[in-house]
Amino acid sequence: MRLNVLHSSSHVPAFNAAAEEFFFRNRSAEQSCLMFYTNAPSVHIGRNQNPWQECNLGWCDEHQVGMLRRLSGGGTVFHDLGCLNYAFILPREEYKPDEYVGIAQQALRQHGVAASIQGQHSLWVGQAKISGTACALVGQNCLIHGCILVETDLAALSNALRPTPGVTYTGGVASVRAPVANVVDFAPNCSLSALEQAIQDAAIEHFRQSHADGEVDDTAIIEETLNPLIRDILAERQSPDWLWGHTPDFTVEDTQETPRFDTLSTAVS
Repeated sequence: MRLNVLHSSSHVPAFNAAAEEFFFRNRSAEQSCLMFYTNAPSVHIGRNQNPWQECNLGWCDEHQVGMLRRLSGGGTVFHDLGCLNYAFILPREEYKPDEYVGIAQQALRQHGVAASIQGQHSLWVGQAKISGTACALVGQNCLIHGCILVETDLAALSNALRPTPGVTYTGGVASVRAPVANVVDFAPNCSLSALEQAIQDAAIEHFRQSHADGEVDDTAIIEETLNPLIRDILAERQSPDWLWGHTPDFTVEDTQETPRFDTLSTAVS
């Protein structure tokens, strides 16, 4: 068994989402992956969510915050360069979300952050949520990915993750709103890179416990090299059909400021 640790140097949300999906769908039988990446400001809605209900599309458009629809379920999250994203890509039989979120929890504790795992495999410190998790299963593969608010712009997060104003929508899987905080609120000296290294170290230790003779590779993802391999995934996930057409049926209760499809940014390039 081999654990591939992948580091993306790209901050392009659409590229990182497509790269993650590529490794998820193409995992070999004797391979697991841990991927790290950070994204430019963007909103990521769950597979079965309504974008108008989940985010203020007008504000996002004005502030160049793009929107992507994830392959996984779960709620809507905000990414920026202060948010650390990690993804475990594993054999289906390893679908144990709390166990793998526990690896991030262990890394946080090494930095003095007493995080606890609560509902939907999220990480909390006291009454504040610092990390959310989403999952997907395809064939013999599973994906467990999370985003940790290390030093995210919480004002931008709050503005982005509000329903589009003037309209009330019913339909789709609505996010459960929660108070949030940054890791640096509890551990001021904890950097994003240091936390990434701590998660990597804890993940390798976890891997060694199950695969004493397993190999570990540490690899940088080169955007230009990977682009030809993920071109089809990238095109599909940026298409209007995926971004808007996969919205579940919904009803509009007030149409006084209904946004037009053709006035909204549809992807992060």
